[in-house]
Amino acid sequence: MEEDKLLSSLEENKWSRVHTLYFISFAIGLFIEGFLFVITSAATTWYVIPRSLKVLLLGWSFIWLIIGMSTIGPISDKLGRKRTWIYTMTLYAIGGVILLFSVNYVLVLIALAILVASAGGEMNIILTMAHEMFPRRHRSKSVMLLQIFNGAVAGIVASILGFIAISTTIIFERYLTALTIFLALVALITVRMKTPESIRWLEKTGKHEQAKEETEKYFKTSPAITTQTTTKPSTSEKKLSTWTKLLILTPIGWANSSGYGLIMYTLGPLFFPKAMVYIFLFVGIGAFAGGLLGIFGDRWSRKKLLLGTYWILLFIAVLYLVGFKLWTTNLLIFATLLVTTHFVEQPSYAAIETLKGEVWPTKMRGSLTALARALPLILYLPVLYFASLLSLYEYVIFYIIIWVIGAVGTAAWYIWGYETGKGVSIKIASGE
Repeated sequence: MEEDKLLSSLEENKWSRVHTLYFISFAIGLFIEGFLFVITSAATTWYVIPRSLKVLLLGWSFIWLIIGMSTIGPISDKLGRKRTWIYTMTLYAIGGVILLFSVNYVLVLIALAILVASAGGEMNIILTMAHEMFPRRHRSKSVMLLQIFNGAVAGIVASILGFIAISTTIIFERYLTALTIFLALVALITVRMKTPESIRWLEKTGKHEQAKEETEKYFKTSPAITTQTTTKPSTSEKKLSTWTKLLILTPIGWANSSGYGLIMYTLGPLFFPKAMVYIFLFVGIGAFAGGLLGIFGDRWSRKKLLLGTYWILLFIAVLYLVGFKLWTTNLLIFATLLVTTHFVEQPSYAAIETLKGEVWPTKMRGSLTALARALPLILYLPVLYFASLLSLYEYVIFYIIIWVIGAVGTAAWYIWGYETGKGVSIKIASGE
Protein backbone atom coordinates (compact mmCIF):
# COMPACT_ATOMS: atom_id res chain seq x y z
CA MET A 1 0.00 0.00 0.00
CA GLU A 2 1.13 3.56 -0.70
CA GLU A 3 0.39 4.51 2.92
CA ASP A 4 2.70 1.78 4.24
CA LYS A 5 5.39 2.77 1.74
CA LEU A 6 5.24 6.42 2.82
CA LEU A 7 5.29 5.70 6.55
CA SER A 8 8.00 3.09 6.19
CA SER A 9 10.20 5.44 4.14
CA LEU A 10 9.80 8.19 6.75
CA GLU A 11 10.62 5.85 9.60
CA GLU A 12 13.74 4.62 7.82
CA ASN A 13 14.92 8.16 6.95
CA LYS A 14 18.23 9.52 8.13
CA TRP A 15 18.20 12.23 10.79
CA SER A 16 17.44 15.55 9.10
CA ARG A 17 17.10 19.27 9.85
CA VAL A 18 13.37 18.77 10.44
CA HIS A 19 14.06 16.14 13.10
CA THR A 20 16.48 18.54 14.79
CA LEU A 21 13.79 21.23 14.84
CA TYR A 22 11.32 18.73 16.28
CA PHE A 23 13.85 17.81 18.97
CA ILE A 24 14.40 21.48 19.89
CA SER A 25 10.65 22.12 19.98
CA PHE A 26 10.02 19.07 22.16
CA ALA A 27 12.94 19.94 24.46
CA ILE A 28 11.62 23.46 25.08
CA GLY A 29 8.10 22.14 25.68
CA LEU A 30 9.30 19.54 28.18
CA PHE A 31 11.52 22.12 29.89
CA ILE A 32 8.52 24.39 30.50
CA GLU A 33 6.51 21.48 31.95
CA GLY A 34 9.29 20.48 34.33
CA PHE A 35 10.11 24.08 35.20
CA LEU A 36 6.51 24.80 36.17
CA PHE A 37 6.42 21.84 38.52
CA VAL A 38 9.59 22.93 40.26
CA ILE A 39 8.23 26.47 40.52
CA THR A 40 5.11 25.04 42.14
CA SER A 41 7.30 23.90 45.02
CA ALA A 42 9.16 27.21 45.11
CA ALA A 43 5.88 29.15 45.10
CA THR A 44 5.05 27.74 48.54
CA THR A 45 7.67 30.16 49.90
CA TRP A 46 6.34 33.23 48.08
CA TYR A 47 3.69 33.87 50.73
CA VAL A 48 3.34 32.95 54.38
CA ILE A 49 0.90 30.04 54.31
CA PRO A 50 0.14 27.11 56.66
CA ARG A 51 1.41 23.58 55.97
CA SER A 52 -2.07 22.42 54.86
CA LEU A 53 -2.16 25.06 52.11
CA LYS A 54 1.33 24.08 50.98
CA VAL A 55 -0.05 20.61 50.33
CA LEU A 56 -2.94 22.20 48.43
CA LEU A 57 -0.54 24.10 46.18
CA LEU A 58 1.54 20.99 45.49
CA GLY A 59 -1.56 18.90 44.77
CA TRP A 60 -3.13 21.74 42.78
CA SER A 61 -0.57 21.43 40.02
CA PHE A 62 -1.04 17.68 39.69
CA ILE A 63 -4.81 18.13 39.43
CA TRP A 64 -4.45 20.62 36.60
CA LEU A 65 -1.77 18.55 34.92
CA ILE A 66 -4.24 15.66 34.82
CA ILE A 67 -7.00 17.94 33.50
CA GLY A 68 -4.70 19.32 30.82
CA MET A 69 -3.43 16.01 29.49
CA SER A 70 -6.87 14.36 29.70
CA THR A 71 -8.40 17.19 27.67
CA ILE A 72 -5.64 17.86 25.17
CA GLY A 73 -4.90 14.19 24.45
CA PRO A 74 -8.26 13.45 22.76
CA ILE A 75 -8.23 16.87 21.07
CA SER A 76 -4.89 16.08 19.44
CA ASP A 77 -6.33 12.81 18.12
CA LYS A 78 -9.26 14.72 16.65
CA LEU A 79 -7.67 17.94 15.34
CA GLY A 80 -4.04 16.95 14.87
CA ARG A 81 -0.87 17.35 16.92
CA LYS A 82 0.42 20.61 15.47
CA ARG A 83 -2.96 22.37 15.38
CA THR A 84 -3.58 21.55 19.06
CA TRP A 85 -0.32 23.31 19.95
CA ILE A 86 -2.05 26.61 19.14
CA TYR A 87 -4.31 26.12 22.16
CA THR A 88 -1.55 25.07 24.56
CA MET A 89 0.74 27.96 23.61
CA THR A 90 -2.14 30.44 23.98
CA LEU A 91 -2.75 29.12 27.49
CA TYR A 92 0.95 29.60 28.27
CA ALA A 93 0.70 33.27 27.32
CA ILE A 94 -2.43 33.82 29.42
CA GLY A 95 -1.01 32.01 32.44
CA GLY A 96 2.30 33.85 32.19
CA VAL A 97 0.58 37.25 32.23
CA ILE A 98 -1.49 36.31 35.29
CA LEU A 99 1.62 35.00 37.09
CA LEU A 100 3.43 38.24 36.34
CA PHE A 101 0.73 40.20 38.19
CA SER A 102 0.03 37.65 40.93
CA VAL A 103 -0.04 39.87 43.99
CA ASN A 104 -1.60 37.21 46.20
CA TYR A 105 -1.87 33.46 46.76
CA VAL A 106 -5.19 33.12 44.87
CA LEU A 107 -3.75 34.60 41.67
CA VAL A 108 -0.74 32.29 41.93
CA LEU A 109 -3.13 29.33 42.08
CA ILE A 110 -5.04 30.56 39.03
CA ALA A 111 -1.86 31.22 37.04
CA LEU A 112 -0.37 27.84 37.89
CA ALA A 113 -3.64 26.08 37.04
CA ILE A 114 -3.62 27.54 33.52
CA LEU A 115 0.12 27.04 32.99
CA VAL A 116 0.26 23.47 34.28
CA ALA A 117 -2.88 22.42 32.38
CA SER A 118 -1.22 23.68 29.23
CA ALA A 119 2.03 21.93 30.16
CA GLY A 120 0.19 18.64 30.70
CA GLY A 121 -1.31 18.89 27.23
CA GLU A 122 2.03 19.91 25.73
CA MET A 123 3.88 16.97 27.17
CA ASN A 124 1.19 14.60 25.99
CA ILE A 125 1.44 15.86 22.40
CA ILE A 126 5.24 15.66 22.54
CA LEU A 127 5.29 12.07 23.81
CA THR A 128 2.76 11.22 21.10
CA MET A 129 4.36 13.02 18.18
CA ALA A 130 7.95 12.07 18.96
CA HIS A 131 7.18 8.38 18.37
CA GLU A 132 5.33 9.22 15.18
CA MET A 133 8.02 11.42 13.59
CA PHE A 134 11.48 10.35 14.74
CA PRO A 135 13.29 7.78 12.54
CA ARG A 136 13.27 4.23 13.89
CA ARG A 137 17.04 4.13 14.43
CA HIS A 138 16.88 7.22 16.64
CA ARG A 139 13.39 7.04 18.15
CA SER A 140 14.16 5.57 21.57
CA LYS A 141 17.30 7.55 22.33
CA SER A 142 15.68 10.79 21.15
CA VAL A 143 12.62 10.36 23.37
CA MET A 144 14.74 9.31 26.35
CA LEU A 145 17.22 12.17 25.94
CA LEU A 146 14.33 14.63 25.76
CA GLN A 147 13.35 13.70 29.30
CA ILE A 148 16.51 15.43 30.56
CA PHE A 149 14.88 18.77 29.81
CA ASN A 150 11.73 17.89 31.72
CA GLY A 151 13.51 17.06 34.96
CA ALA A 152 17.21 17.84 35.06
CA VAL A 153 17.50 21.05 33.06
CA ALA A 154 14.27 22.42 34.56
CA GLY A 155 15.50 21.70 38.08
CA ILE A 156 18.90 23.27 37.52
CA VAL A 157 17.43 26.44 35.96
CA ALA A 158 14.90 26.73 38.79
CA SER A 159 17.67 26.35 41.38
CA ILE A 160 19.69 29.09 39.67
CA LEU A 161 16.67 31.41 39.79
CA GLY A 162 16.23 30.44 43.44
CA PHE A 163 19.83 31.35 44.29
CA ILE A 164 19.39 34.68 42.50
CA ALA A 165 16.17 35.34 44.42
CA ILE A 166 17.91 34.73 47.76
CA SER A 167 19.82 37.98 47.32
CA THR A 168 16.83 39.89 45.88
CA THR A 169 13.09 39.66 46.55
CA ILE A 170 10.21 37.23 46.04
CA ILE A 171 8.65 39.67 43.56
CA PHE A 172 11.83 39.61 41.49
CA GLU A 173 11.80 35.78 41.54
CA ARG A 174 8.22 35.82 40.26
CA TYR A 175 9.19 38.22 37.48
CA LEU A 176 12.13 35.98 36.51
CA THR A 177 9.79 32.98 36.41
CA ALA A 178 7.32 34.76 34.12
CA LEU A 179 10.15 36.02 31.90
CA THR A 180 11.55 32.48 31.56
CA ILE A 181 8.12 31.22 30.44
CA PHE A 182 7.70 34.03 27.89
CA LEU A 183 11.17 33.52 26.40
CA ALA A 184 10.56 29.78 26.10
CA LEU A 185 7.19 30.48 24.46
CA VAL A 186 8.79 32.74 21.84
CA ALA A 187 11.32 30.01 21.07
CA LEU A 188 8.51 27.44 20.77
CA ILE A 189 6.54 29.52 18.28
CA THR A 190 9.65 30.22 16.20
CA VAL A 191 10.63 26.57 15.89
CA ARG A 192 7.16 25.07 15.46
CA MET A 193 6.39 27.26 12.46
CA LYS A 194 9.12 25.32 10.64
CA THR A 195 7.88 21.78 11.35
CA PRO A 196 5.07 19.72 9.75
CA GLU A 197 2.04 17.99 11.19
CA SER A 198 2.54 14.36 12.19
CA ILE A 199 2.64 12.47 8.88
CA ARG A 200 1.63 9.24 10.59
CA TRP A 201 -1.46 10.92 12.10
CA LEU A 202 -2.41 12.40 8.73
CA GLU A 203 -2.15 9.02 7.02
CA LYS A 204 -3.99 7.08 9.72
CA THR A 205 -6.86 9.59 9.70
CA GLY A 206 -7.31 9.41 5.93
CA LYS A 207 -5.66 12.72 5.00
CA HIS A 208 -3.42 11.07 2.39
CA GLU A 209 -2.94 14.04 0.06
CA GLN A 210 -1.94 16.35 2.90
CA ALA A 211 0.44 13.70 4.21
CA LYS A 212 2.07 13.46 0.78
CA GLU A 213 2.32 17.27 0.46
CA GLU A 214 3.83 17.66 3.94
CA THR A 215 6.31 14.88 3.24
CA GLU A 216 7.48 16.38 -0.05
CA LYS A 217 7.67 19.89 1.44
CA TYR A 218 9.62 19.08 4.58
CA PHE A 219 11.47 15.85 3.80
CA LYS A 220 11.93 16.13 0.01
CA THR A 221 10.62 12.59 -0.26
CA SER A 222 7.99 11.28 -2.65
CA PRO A 223 6.18 8.10 -1.61
CA ALA A 224 5.81 7.18 -5.27
CA ILE A 225 9.53 6.71 -5.76
CA THR A 226 10.67 5.67 -2.29
CA THR A 227 11.59 2.04 -1.83
CA GLN A 228 10.13 0.46 1.27
CA THR A 229 12.74 -0.72 3.73
CA THR A 230 12.17 -3.70 5.97
CA THR A 231 12.11 -2.61 9.59
CA LYS A 232 13.78 -4.50 12.37
CA PRO A 233 11.54 -7.31 13.57
CA SER A 234 10.13 -7.44 17.06
CA THR A 235 11.77 -9.68 19.62
CA SER A 236 8.33 -10.85 20.73
CA GLU A 237 5.06 -11.87 19.13
CA LYS A 238 3.01 -11.03 22.23
CA LYS A 239 -0.21 -9.09 21.77
CA LEU A 240 -1.71 -7.48 24.85
CA SER A 241 -5.06 -5.77 25.13
CA THR A 242 -5.25 -2.06 25.93
CA TRP A 243 -6.53 -2.75 29.43
CA THR A 244 -3.81 -5.31 30.14
CA LYS A 245 -1.17 -2.76 29.17
CA LEU A 246 -2.78 -0.14 31.41
CA LEU A 247 -3.08 -2.62 34.28
CA ILE A 248 0.66 -3.29 34.24
CA LEU A 249 1.93 0.18 33.30
CA THR A 250 -0.14 2.11 35.85
CA PRO A 251 1.63 0.86 39.03
CA ILE A 252 5.01 1.26 37.31
CA GLY A 253 4.18 4.84 36.32
CA TRP A 254 2.63 5.57 39.72
CA ALA A 255 5.74 4.43 41.58
CA ASN A 256 7.98 6.58 39.40
CA SER A 257 5.79 9.68 39.68
CA SER A 258 5.37 9.21 43.43
CA GLY A 259 9.00 8.34 44.11
CA TYR A 260 10.27 11.28 42.09
CA GLY A 261 7.65 13.65 43.49
CA LEU A 262 8.32 12.79 47.13
CA ILE A 263 11.94 13.82 46.72
CA MET A 264 11.86 16.61 44.14
CA TYR A 265 8.59 18.39 44.89
CA THR A 266 7.48 17.70 48.48
CA LEU A 267 10.50 16.83 50.61
CA GLY A 268 11.69 20.44 50.60
CA PRO A 269 8.37 22.23 51.24
CA LEU A 270 7.35 19.78 53.99
CA PHE A 271 10.64 19.23 55.82
CA PHE A 272 13.50 21.36 54.45
CA PRO A 273 12.04 24.67 53.14
CA LYS A 274 15.37 26.47 53.49
CA ALA A 275 17.18 23.79 51.49
CA MET A 276 14.79 23.66 48.52
CA VAL A 277 17.17 25.28 46.03
CA TYR A 278 19.85 22.76 47.00
CA ILE A 279 17.44 19.86 46.51
CA PHE A 280 16.51 21.17 43.04
CA LEU A 281 20.18 21.56 42.17
CA PHE A 282 21.39 18.15 43.40
CA VAL A 283 18.43 16.33 41.87
CA GLY A 284 19.01 18.22 38.61
CA ILE A 285 22.71 17.32 38.50
CA GLY A 286 22.05 13.63 39.13
CA ALA A 287 19.19 13.54 36.64
CA PHE A 288 21.21 15.30 33.96
CA ALA A 289 24.09 12.84 34.27
CA GLY A 290 21.75 9.84 34.33
CA GLY A 291 19.70 11.22 31.47
CA LEU A 292 22.73 11.19 29.18
CA LEU A 293 22.56 7.39 29.30
CA GLY A 294 19.54 7.79 27.05
CA ILE A 295 22.02 7.95 24.15
CA PHE A 296 21.99 4.14 24.36
CA GLY A 297 18.19 4.01 24.23
CA ASP A 298 18.10 2.36 20.80
CA ARG A 299 20.50 -0.37 21.87
CA TRP A 300 19.04 -1.28 25.25
CA SER A 301 16.09 -3.47 26.04
CA ARG A 302 13.28 -1.33 27.47
CA LYS A 303 12.11 -4.24 29.63
CA LYS A 304 15.52 -4.87 31.16
CA LEU A 305 16.19 -1.17 31.72
CA LEU A 306 12.95 -0.75 33.66
CA LEU A 307 13.51 -3.90 35.67
CA GLY A 308 17.10 -3.03 36.59
CA THR A 309 16.64 0.64 37.47
CA TYR A 310 13.53 0.10 39.61
CA TRP A 311 15.15 -2.58 41.74
CA ILE A 312 18.26 -0.43 42.17
CA LEU A 313 16.03 2.47 43.24
CA LEU A 314 14.39 0.21 45.80
CA PHE A 315 17.84 -0.57 47.21
CA ILE A 316 18.72 3.14 47.36
CA ALA A 317 15.41 3.85 49.11
CA VAL A 318 16.43 1.39 51.82
CA LEU A 319 19.72 3.31 52.20
CA TYR A 320 17.70 6.43 53.07
CA LEU A 321 16.30 4.49 56.02
CA VAL A 322 19.54 2.80 57.08
CA GLY A 323 21.49 6.07 56.94
CA PHE A 324 18.66 8.26 58.26
CA LYS A 325 20.72 10.00 60.97
CA LEU A 326 23.58 10.65 58.56
CA TRP A 327 21.84 12.35 55.64
CA THR A 328 19.49 14.38 57.83
CA THR A 329 22.44 16.02 59.58
CA ASN A 330 25.10 16.15 56.86
CA LEU A 331 24.53 18.14 53.66
CA LEU A 332 27.31 16.35 51.77
CA ILE A 333 25.83 12.91 52.45
CA PHE A 334 22.34 14.24 51.62
CA ALA A 335 23.63 15.67 48.34
CA THR A 336 25.38 12.39 47.46
CA LEU A 337 22.17 10.44 48.05
CA LEU A 338 20.12 12.88 45.95
CA VAL A 339 22.58 12.80 43.04
CA THR A 340 22.87 9.00 43.16
CA THR A 341 19.11 8.48 43.41
CA HIS A 342 18.34 10.63 40.41
CA PHE A 343 21.25 9.37 38.35
CA VAL A 344 19.40 6.04 38.43
CA GLU A 345 15.89 7.49 38.51
CA GLN A 346 16.24 9.54 35.33
CA PRO A 347 16.80 6.54 32.99
CA SER A 348 13.92 4.72 34.68
CA TYR A 349 11.70 7.78 34.25
CA ALA A 350 12.73 8.17 30.62
CA ALA A 351 12.03 4.49 29.97
CA ILE A 352 8.53 4.47 31.47
CA GLU A 353 7.58 7.80 29.82
CA THR A 354 8.77 6.42 26.49
CA LEU A 355 6.81 3.23 27.01
CA LYS A 356 3.61 5.15 27.87
CA GLY A 357 3.55 6.76 24.43
CA GLU A 358 4.71 4.00 22.11
CA VAL A 359 2.41 1.03 22.77
CA TRP A 360 -0.83 2.53 21.39
CA PRO A 361 -2.27 2.73 17.83
CA THR A 362 -1.84 6.09 16.08
CA LYS A 363 -5.53 7.01 15.90
CA MET A 364 -5.82 6.80 19.69
CA ARG A 365 -2.24 7.46 20.73
CA GLY A 366 -3.00 10.92 22.11
CA SER A 367 -5.96 9.73 24.19
CA LEU A 368 -4.35 6.52 25.47
CA THR A 369 -1.03 8.21 26.23
CA ALA A 370 -3.00 10.75 28.25
CA LEU A 371 -4.80 7.95 30.11
CA ALA A 372 -1.55 6.08 30.79
CA ARG A 373 -0.08 9.27 32.23
CA ALA A 374 -3.19 10.49 34.05
CA LEU A 375 -3.92 7.31 36.02
CA PRO A 376 -0.58 7.28 37.91
CA LEU A 377 -0.93 11.00 38.68
CA ILE A 378 -4.49 10.58 39.96
CA LEU A 379 -3.21 7.86 42.27
CA TYR A 380 -0.37 10.16 43.34
CA LEU A 381 -2.76 12.71 44.86
CA PRO A 382 -3.64 10.57 47.92
CA VAL A 383 0.09 9.82 48.25
CA LEU A 384 0.76 13.54 48.50
CA TYR A 385 -1.90 14.05 51.16
CA PHE A 386 -0.88 10.98 53.18
CA ALA A 387 2.80 11.95 53.04
CA SER A 388 1.99 15.38 54.53
CA LEU A 389 0.70 13.65 57.68
CA LEU A 390 3.91 11.70 58.31
CA SER A 391 7.06 12.38 60.23
CA LEU A 392 10.26 12.41 58.18
CA TYR A 393 11.16 8.87 59.32
CA GLU A 394 7.72 7.55 58.39
CA TYR A 395 8.00 9.44 55.10
CA VAL A 396 11.12 7.42 54.22
CA ILE A 397 9.40 4.11 55.05
CA PHE A 398 6.50 5.14 52.80
CA TYR A 399 9.02 5.98 50.07
CA ILE A 400 10.41 2.44 50.27
CA ILE A 401 6.94 0.87 49.98
CA ILE A 402 6.30 2.87 46.82
CA TRP A 403 9.42 1.50 45.14
CA VAL A 404 8.53 -2.04 46.23
CA ILE A 405 5.27 -1.74 44.30
CA GLY A 406 7.06 -0.24 41.29
CA ALA A 407 9.74 -2.94 41.26
CA VAL A 408 7.10 -5.68 41.33
CA GLY A 409 5.34 -3.91 38.44
CA THR A 410 8.49 -3.94 36.29
CA ALA A 411 8.89 -7.64 37.00
CA ALA A 412 5.34 -8.17 35.73
CA TRP A 413 6.08 -6.24 32.51
CA TYR A 414 9.32 -8.17 32.08
CA ILE A 415 7.38 -11.45 32.28
CA TRP A 416 4.14 -10.61 30.47
CA GLY A 417 5.03 -7.50 28.45
CA TYR A 418 6.95 -7.30 25.21
CA GLU A 419 10.03 -5.54 23.89
CA THR A 420 9.64 -2.01 22.50
CA GLY A 421 13.30 -0.96 22.59
CA LYS A 422 16.31 -2.12 20.58
CA GLY A 423 15.30 -0.14 17.50
CA VAL A 424 11.87 -1.74 17.17
CA SER A 425 9.59 0.01 14.68
CA ILE A 426 6.77 2.11 16.14
CA LYS A 427 4.44 -0.02 13.98
CA ILE A 428 5.50 -3.09 15.95
CA ALA A 429 5.71 -1.35 19.34
CA SER A 430 2.16 -0.03 18.91
CA GLY A 431 0.76 -3.31 17.57
CA GLU A 432 -0.53 -1.64 14.38
